Amino acid sequence: MKSPAPIDIAGTVVYFGRDNMEFKVDSDELQNIYVIGLEPKTAYDAELDDHEITEHTTDAGGILNFQFTKEGDRTVRLHKPFRSKS
Repeated sequence: MKSPAPIDIAGTVVYFGRDNMEFKVDSDELQNIYVIGLEPKTAYDAELDDHEITEHTTDAGGILNFQFTKEGDRTVRLHKPFRSKS
C-alpha cells in the first residue's frame, strides 16, 4: 500500500510513515521533516546517501523528526533495524 503524498508547509515536510519507506530530500535549504504514523517508541534505522546508518526512536505518538542541512539532494531509507538471529 502506498502512503499519501507528503505535505509541505513552509519548509517543514510531513511524510506518512511505513515500516519500510524511502523518500527524497531535494532542497538546498534547511528542512525540517516529520515522519508520522510509525509504531510508538520503536527504533528505526535511517540510511542517508553517503552517510552511516543511524538509529532513531519514535516518540510516544509514533513520530520521527529529522533536520536536514543545505547539502543538496539525497535519499533517505527508513526501516526497522535488521536483527541477526543468534
